[in-house]
Amino acid sequence: MPSTMTDRVYGLTTSVAVKAPVKAVATSNVTLSGQQTIGGTALVAGDRVLVTAQTSSVNNGVYDVATGAWRRSADFDGNNDVVKGTIVIVPTTGGRGALYQVTSSDPIVIGSSAINFDMLDDPAITYPQIDDELVEPTNYMYAPGDVRRYGVLDDGTDQTTALQAVVADVGLREYVIPLGVKYNRTTLLADTDFPTNVVIHDRSQVNDFSSGGETAKHVGIVSRDAAENDTHWSIDSAHHPIFALNNHGSAGTGSATVRRATTIWNAGQFTLGGATGNGFRGVGMQQWEKSPDGNYWRWKIACLAPWVAVNGSYERWDTGQTISGSGVYRSNQDGVYVSTGAGTTGATAPTHSSGTVSDGGVSWTYVDSTDRTVWTIDEYGRIGNGASTDTFDHKVSITDPTGHYRMRLKARGASKDASLTLTPTDSGSSEVAIPYLVGSSADGLRILKSDSGAALAQFTDAGGAAVNEFRMLHSTAADADATPSVAGVGTLYVSNTGATNITALDDGSDNQIVNLVFTNANTTLVHSSSLTLTSSTNVTPTAYSVVTLIKVPTAISNRWVELCRSVK
Repeated sequence: MPSTMTDRVYGLTTSVAVKAPVKAVATSNVTLSGQQTIGGTALVAGDRVLVTAQTSSVNNGVYDVATGAWRRSADFDGNNDVVKGTIVIVPTTGGRGALYQVTSSDPIVIGSSAINFDMLDDPAITYPQIDDELVEPTNYMYAPGDVRRYGVLDDGTDQTTALQAVVADVGLREYVIPLGVKYNRTTLLADTDFPTNVVIHDRSQVNDFSSGGETAKHVGIVSRDAAENDTHWSIDSAHHPIFALNNHGSAGTGSATVRRATTIWNAGQFTLGGATGNGFRGVGMQQWEKSPDGNYWRWKIACLAPWVAVNGSYERWDTGQTISGSGVYRSNQDGVYVSTGAGTTGATAPTHSSGTVSDGGVSWTYVDSTDRTVWTIDEYGRIGNGASTDTFDHKVSITDPTGHYRMRLKARGASKDASLTLTPTDSGSSEVAIPYLVGSSADGLRILKSDSGAALAQFTDAGGAAVNEFRMLHSTAADADATPSVAGVGTLYVSNTGATNITALDDGSDNQIVNLVFTNANTTLVHSSSLTLTSSTNVTPTAYSVVTLIKVPTAISNRWVELCRSVK
């Protein structure tokens, strides 16, 4: 090995190829004076230190530590002391060492030339684990921070096979996938040779995409569970464990504006779909955000795809896909679709929200939305899935096979009632008690007075309806009205001040029964095709006589027919 002898004041003799070891290496800019700690090593006067990252690389090199200003070491302060390829040894714990090599071009002039260093990858040299490495690396020949320490590459190629080999062959129980490493979760988890007792910490951040093609920085854990070996994520505390989602709202996006935060249930990973094919097969989610209907927040549960599509392993739609036949599910933008037959997908992506439309090669029937609200609760306490401001507004899902809306309120225990109470308020905002519903095994369904003193009505399977107190809504006919309105009333008071003929009743409902109460003898009911009276004869009732009529359904006759009369 060629060397250069020095004739310095200090008389140090060294090799230009390999320098004497240093005590520590500075990999960031440091002050070149005073005793200090570098890389965890406390340096004192006389120690040698390698400086590799000064703001000006002209100042890089080997220095002797001093209480005042440092000076370059005697074997690194002359133009004949260093050339391209000169190596400096940095001993580390366990007898291992790191090698730093000068990469600057010759000639190197101390004080004016840039002096740059690279760490060598020497198979004979291994590097100890550092504190921020979660688990033991699999290959110590590479420096901390190099993904090759973990048996994989971050060059954009699929590293699934390498991961399988590292985990299965080496027998790790815990493993870290470093930043930038590409792999396929579906393949990894389907590998029966992949141990079920291994937990992978995924820090890759490059394997997931959203439906809009936006990258999703995924950090999490991966494990191929068995029936008796679930994967749990737990937060344990002796006081108050908290799981927090914190949207600072500073990104300038739509999600930032409404401070959206979401947890999602997925069913595996897409395998098709072009550039966005690596996203997750969404099933459902819960989400917090500002409501789109006003200035208040809401929490919602949403369906991302119906189970029939999830069970069919739906994929993202893309042009040029081969569809085997009917019953194949695809998602695109806001819709989930099912194919009606075989073919190759065309160039026009499905975006319709009803019916069946062709993409140019395959016809797709709309199934459901990819973000359908199932249930919401807002800050006002309103519940449901409707867009109104009703306190409760809930609609049966588009995918519900029955379409019926049914609600059951069930008591528990022996002889317990089930009741429904509605409490309005008056003009002074005070609550007002009104009759309420009570169901019991002994009395069936009853409408009770607000003080529970008596039943207004009772309904049973055996006895039908029993009304204890019955009153009909009433109104008074307009004076001299020949066709008075009976909308919404059971009793109509007639008090014409002069002789008046009534020829029909307006605004009646099919099968409505109306009692006409005459307060004087100024009114005559005229028999006609619209008003059928007893004996087909006109009648002029005396004061406080009552005539009862029923409205024949419009589809049959559209007339009023007299049921009875009480003449005073």
